[in-house]
Amino acid sequence: MVAALALFGLSLPCKTGTVSLPAALLVVFWWKRGRLEWRRDF
Repeated sequence: MVAALALFGLSLPCKTGTVSLPAALLVVFWWKRGRLEWRRDF
């Protein structure tokens, strides 16, 4: 988990599409479950 977060952090300045990934994931979670949960999704 830590390695994935570190690699994501390193990829942020490299590609602009990476910046929209967290927002897109939240939309997908909301769409599938109909709600967002603070501890589970953030």
